[in-house]
Amino acid sequence: MAATFFCPQCFTKVAETTEICPHCHTDIKQYLHHVPYVTRLIHALGHPESEARMSATIALAGLAPPEAVKPLLDLIAQWPSDVVQGTQAIDALMQINTKEAWQGIDTISKTHPSTVIRHVAERALSRLLEG
Repeated sequence: MAATFFCPQCFTKVAETTEICPHCHTDIKQYLHHVPYVTRLIHALGHPESEARMSATIALAGLAPPEAVKPLLDLIAQWPSDVVQGTQAIDALMQINTKEAWQGIDTISKTHPSTVIRHVAERALSRLLEG
């Protein structure tokens, strides 16, 4: 099975050799070389493929950029039934470890439609309070 490639800007499926996206006209090589990595990771949280979103979430957990808090919270809200992705996003928020991240986790623990995600958020808050 051949790999599927996407424009990094608009996520339209493109051939591996595509230089200019036929949909959004992004110069793919320029985008990849000039848009900061963290910015690209945050943008990838909106990717249509769950594997790409998960990869971006894991990478953001390792880098812990504060500017990823709102996009990670938005990701959890946008995909409420994806508990694996939501759990990983909560882990990323824990790694970022800012007041905004804690407040977001607290809100998730009280309002998220998934019982599993609420429980994961509650446990994360408990670990924050213990640490």
